[in-house]
Amino acid sequence: MWNVHEVTLSGNHRTNNICESWNSGFKHLVGSANPSLWTVITSLKKDVAHTETENLQHQHGIQPRKRRRMKNTNHQNRLKTLCDQLVGGEKTVKEFLVAIGQCIRLK
Repeated sequence: MWNVHEVTLSGNHRTNNICESWNSGFKHLVGSANPSLWTVITSLKKDVAHTETENLQHQHGIQPRKRRRMKNTNHQNRLKTLCDQLVGGEKTVKEFLVAIGQCIRLK
């Protein structure tokens, strides 16, 4: 019915590309669409330092703090609620699709 329906119900990430998050983060780290070679090298060094820090923290039992935008969290919660309502029989497929359509964010 929906390719990420089960993932949404379980509360996991809905993306199917594990590199998407890193690519987005690196884009913000570099800070421009056409960076110089030196900017890319500096950004890669920063990313390596950040990763090494997270690895050391993990080795010492410190859980990394995930930053999540409230907007994304609220959107995920709305989708999970709608999926739960569909599975629980509170909504028909037609009502579910209309509600999902109202959750779509256009940029």
